[in-house]
Amino acid sequence: MLFRMALALCLVAHVTVTAAAEMLLRVPNVMSDGVVLQARAAAAVWGHAEPGREVVVTPSWDEPPSTVVADSDGNWRVRVLTPGPGGPHSIVVHAGDESLTIRDVLCGEVWIAGGQSNMEMALAPGHDSFLGAIGWERELEREPDDGLRFFRVANTIALDEASDVEGRWERAAPDTIGAWSACAYFHARALRERLGVPVGVVAADWSGTPAEAWTPADVVERFERPRRARASLNEAARDDDVEAINREAIRAWWDVVDATDEGVKGGSASAAFDDSAWSVVDLPGVWEDDALDGFDGVVWYRRRVTVPASWVGQDLSLELGPIDDEDVTYVNGVVVGDSRAPGLWNTPRRYLLPARLVQQRELTISVRVLDTGGGGGLHGSPDQLKLSRSETESMSLAGPWRWRVGARLGDLPARRLIDQHMPSVLFDGMIAPIAPFTARGFIWYQGESNRAHAEEYASLFPAMIGSWRERFEAPEAPFLFVQIAPYTYDEDRGEAAALRESQRATLGVPDTRMVVTADVGDPDDIHPRRKKEVGERLALAALELAYGIESDEALSPVPGLVERDGDAVVIRFDRARSGLVADGHAVAGLEAEIAPGRWTLARAEIKGDRLRVTSMEGGRVERVRYLWDDAPIATLFNRRGLPVSPFLVGPE
Repeated sequence: MLFRMALALCLVAHVTVTAAAEMLLRVPNVMSDGVVLQARAAAAVWGHAEPGREVVVTPSWDEPPSTVVADSDGNWRVRVLTPGPGGPHSIVVHAGDESLTIRDVLCGEVWIAGGQSNMEMALAPGHDSFLGAIGWERELEREPDDGLRFFRVANTIALDEASDVEGRWERAAPDTIGAWSACAYFHARALRERLGVPVGVVAADWSGTPAEAWTPADVVERFERPRRARASLNEAARDDDVEAINREAIRAWWDVVDATDEGVKGGSASAAFDDSAWSVVDLPGVWEDDALDGFDGVVWYRRRVTVPASWVGQDLSLELGPIDDEDVTYVNGVVVGDSRAPGLWNTPRRYLLPARLVQQRELTISVRVLDTGGGGGLHGSPDQLKLSRSETESMSLAGPWRWRVGARLGDLPARRLIDQHMPSVLFDGMIAPIAPFTARGFIWYQGESNRAHAEEYASLFPAMIGSWRERFEAPEAPFLFVQIAPYTYDEDRGEAAALRESQRATLGVPDTRMVVTADVGDPDDIHPRRKKEVGERLALAALELAYGIESDEALSPVPGLVERDGDAVVIRFDRARSGLVADGHAVAGLEAEIAPGRWTLARAEIKGDRLRVTSMEGGRVERVRYLWDDAPIATLFNRRGLPVSPFLVGPE
């Protein structure tokens, strides 16, 4: 049974059709107008038609039609040989007396982008809770580029493999690229400029999600912890209405919140309520940046406004920007907006104030915000907070608001929902529906949400890679991934370092490459803004692995052969043939193990592509580790300026 967080899908959006309204013939949204197909490939084209009906797919380029018969479920798929880079082309699909045309088709280089928030993070601020990538202003000043296109898969949860996703192809322009994934954008832009061909990206990402959510159920079954979590989904799948299960769970949980929330008890939504003793804060903003560092739970915000006399008795629009995570919004004590559901943390709120509530000039706006982890609050841009009568008549709500705590999450029971963190639900909802799509390769930025299970990740992540290659029928497709960036986690006990080591170990999977971020992170921000370097390093990895243009020194060095030299250990690094360079002429961040579990500071001598490591306390070095911390700073690079990966090694 299928369950979605998104709205119902429009399977034929952006495709020109010539048939009755009740068409059986359709293609998925990722194959719609504006699509970029992988050049010089046997590209998949698929869709749905009347069961048993012959389907004929005819491209506009010099390639004969492909014919297939829809199966008993109406599904069909063909492989179409694509020409070299260029276009625009078109593809006509016929099934009996039904037909549709996919227009404005380009052929070029196609990449699938996935991951959690550091892949999801938008190029420009104002599209989510992020501040935008450094240099976003310059990117928005570029001329439109029809040869650079994105398809963003809508965040969708499913308990069975979905047949389609929401989304549409967009062309690079100042009014589109700001909302695109910054990492994927810079990767695609660099490839576009270097290769001089059209580049398309299909981006499927969701903040705070673990790798098992992106892994198919048959693969998840191999791993005990996610397998147990998946079992609860199987129980829910047997129910006739999974959405009803979640609605009831949310309702019951909020009943407990209402009974606990001091704001509810005190009548904080009422216009007559006296909030003069409340604290004052400027909005928009994340409350952890103010006096609530690390707080999870309910916070109330209130603001009194006076609208123009001409607005009295008129419908108004209340915009609050994105709210992390959920909210109930009141005007003069009446609920005007209710967004109590998971996954809405970066969804801008826009609520209607009906004329019956605007019977006087003075209005009291009360916003009850629940944060379940990470940042919390009204976190958009100032221009997203406003009260409007029309597109030309509005008043800003940015600035001082009063606030107080209503309830702490720790005082509330756990809320059991089927959400985006559960095993396989994002593979089923966001990856399986696009899995036939033909691409050159994959880029991936994820891992923070698996930090507590680093040892498992060392097997789970490679298994996920294998499952994606299998579903996309691309067993040798390059899979390029980003090592998690430095960040000061609360109570980290080596989990971040261990997760990075599991990521490094994944390089043992054929046709993989890893981008190291040890020099472009931010210890105070889990979403560092230097995404240009990350995206361009992904492009360098692609140019080396997928296109054979760059040398292997376009990648960060990683330990290769490790040998003993007396009490010292000598490490030879791959991808450092031109030699290693220490920032500040000394390699900081090195430690030597001289007895089981006893780590000391270490010194290093650089000899070309080798590092000779000894303990500062003396003694025989058994193992060496580098940047073994949650928020390390890179000090060792290759001659190209790419940082050496964090590592833990010892001689055989």
